[in-house]
Amino acid sequence: MTTQGPLPIVDEGRVLQQESIHALNAILPPRDYIFRDERTEDYGVDGSLELLVEGKATNIRAQIQLKGRSNTIVKQDGSVSVQVRTRNLNYLLNGICPLYVLYRPEARELRAAFARDEWKRLEQVNPTWRDQDTVTIQFRQVLTSETLVKLNERISQDAQLRRSVDERVNCHRSGTGQIVIDPKTLQVVDSKELLNLMAQMGQSLTNSGLARVVVERARPIRTSDLLAVPAAALAVAYAHFHLAHYYDASAALRQLILSKPVLDANSRSLLEILHISTRRMLSELDDERYEREMGKWLANAPPELAIQQEIADAWSAHTKVVSTLDMGPNYERTKTRLKEVLERGKRIGSPLARYTIELQELTLLQHEVSDALIDAQALREFASRGQGDAHHARVRLRESTTAATDWLNRLKALADQARVEAPQIHCEALLLRTHAVLSKAMQLQLESQAGYGLPLTATEIDAVYAGIY
Repeated sequence: MTTQGPLPIVDEGRVLQQESIHALNAILPPRDYIFRDERTEDYGVDGSLELLVEGKATNIRAQIQLKGRSNTIVKQDGSVSVQVRTRNLNYLLNGICPLYVLYRPEARELRAAFARDEWKRLEQVNPTWRDQDTVTIQFRQVLTSETLVKLNERISQDAQLRRSVDERVNCHRSGTGQIVIDPKTLQVVDSKELLNLMAQMGQSLTNSGLARVVVERARPIRTSDLLAVPAAALAVAYAHFHLAHYYDASAALRQLILSKPVLDANSRSLLEILHISTRRMLSELDDERYEREMGKWLANAPPELAIQQEIADAWSAHTKVVSTLDMGPNYERTKTRLKEVLERGKRIGSPLARYTIELQELTLLQHEVSDALIDAQALREFASRGQGDAHHARVRLRESTTAATDWLNRLKALADQARVEAPQIHCEALLLRTHAVLSKAMQLQLESQAGYGLPLTATEIDAVYAGIY
C-alpha cells in the first residue's frame, strides 16, 4: 500500500494480547466452553469462561486475566514465573474462580495458574506480599486437551463450593447466633453452635493434644461473643497456654476476668491458676509472690486441680535436677517427693486423673529400669573380661530384664485400659513404649558397633522391637 504519511504504531503488547485470545479460543472445545471477551473498561479481567454441560449453559464461570509474555524461561521445576502488579492480583481475587492464563508466543503455549492457589503460596512464603508493588505468579500447568479436563473439574468444584456456602449461610440466617465463615477453609457455622462446642469440649480437646484446633476454630468468633460464653473463652485461653502462647493466653485471661464471668467452682479455680501461671511465665511474678499466690490458690482449690498442680511442680523440680546430672541427695529428694505426690494423687479424682498419674509413674520408673539394665550389662561386660563375678552378673541381668518386661507390660495394660475412657493417655502410653523400645534397640546396636556386645541377629532385632528385652 502506498504510504499516506505517519500512522499509529501497533505496540507489541497489543499484538501479544490478540494472539493470546486467539490461542485460547483455538484450544477451547466449543462444546465445553464459552469465552466472553470483557475488556471494556478492563481493570484486570480480560474475559470469563463459562462451562457447558451436554449442550446446556450453566453460568459456572471463571474470570480470566490473560498475560502474553515473550522470552520467558522454563525453570528446572517446570514452572514459568511472571511478575504482575499486586493490585492486579488483589482485584482478581475478588472475582469468581479467578484464573491467570499465560501465552508464550515462542513456544505457542498456554499455561494456567489459579489466583487463589498463588495467594495461598504467597501467604506461606511471604506474608507481607501486599506491601510490594509486584508479585510473582508461577505457571506450572500447560493447557492441553488432557489438562483442560482438570481445569473444567476445578472450575466446577469452585462453583459447587460457592453454592454450598450460600445455601448454608441462608440456612443459618434463621439461627440465633452470628454466621461465622472461616476465611481459609470457608467452613460455615453458627457462632452459637461453635461456642457451645468450645464450652463443652474445648478443654478435653486441648488435653487430647488438639489445642491448635481449638485456637483455629475460635479465631473467626468475635471477642464479645466469646466472652459472652465464659466456659468457651476459658477453653480458648487454656489452649493458648498449652501451646506456650503466653501473651495470647494473658490477653484472653485478662479480658475474661474483666468481664466478671459466671463460672462453676472448678472452672473459676482453673481460671485463677492459669492467670497465676501465665504471669509467672511472662516474668510478671517473682519467686516470692508466685509462691504466695500459689499457696493461697492451693488452699482453696478443688482437690483434683490442686493435686495436678502439686504433681506439675514436683515433676518440674525433679526434671530440673535430672537435667543438671546431679544424682546425689537432691535427685533422691525430688524423686521421693514426686513419688509421694503421685501416690496421693491416685486417691483423688477422675479416671483420667488416675490414668495420668499412672503414666507419670511409669515415666519416672523408666529411668530406673534403664539404669538397672545399663548396670547389669556393664557387669556382664566386666565378667566376660574376667573382672567380675559371672554368676552375679547373670542374676542382675535377669532381674533387670524381668523389671523391664514388667514395665512394658504395665505400660501396655495402661494403654489398653485407657483406650475408651482416656484416648489421649492411650496414645501417650503407646508413644512412651515405642520410645523405650527404640532406645533399647539403639543401645544394643551401639554396643555392637563399639565392639562390646554381640551383633544383633534378625530374630533379636524383631524381639527388641516387639518390646521383649
